[in-house]
Amino acid sequence: DDPGSSNAEQRFAQWKRVDEGLVASGAAKSNAIYDALGAQTNALKHHRLWSKPDGSEVACVATFGDDCVGHPGVVHGGVTSLLFDNTLGWANALSITKGGDPSQHDTVKQFGMTANLSVNYRRPLFVGQTVVISCSLDRVEGRKRFLKGVMKDGKTGGVI
Repeated sequence: DDPGSSNAEQRFAQWKRVDEGLVASGAAKSNAIYDALGAQTNALKHHRLWSKPDGSEVACVATFGDDCVGHPGVVHGGVTSLLFDNTLGWANALSITKGGDPSQHDTVKQFGMTANLSVNYRRPLFVGQTVVISCSLDRVEGRKRFLKGVMKDGKTGGVI
């Protein structure tokens, strides 16, 4: 593992790793994050998902490789929005299950799908950079669930 990701993950010592079961069970096969960006191309050099024990917040720690670029050396915005969508999905599921295992549920019926994703890009994200994406439930209006998230540099904590 890369030292940047290890340093970024130190703050999650009291949290639980939530994606290990998905990977270990083989359920991640053909998943856009774990298979296409991870195992097949190694575009994501590091990717881990952490949750507060009660499921109230989820964090993704990721380090980007050369196969994530749009402009030379700069990670493509579509890749970052994919990671936001995935992390927000985990945050939604774990907020519903109160930190319990979401794989025990019908994910489409129980957790739904993204209807709208809005990402404001603040600065470029570079290959080799480690980020922390933190996501949580913002509010519920009827059957709609609104989530929020922020991506920060894993070293400096600056918003990206």
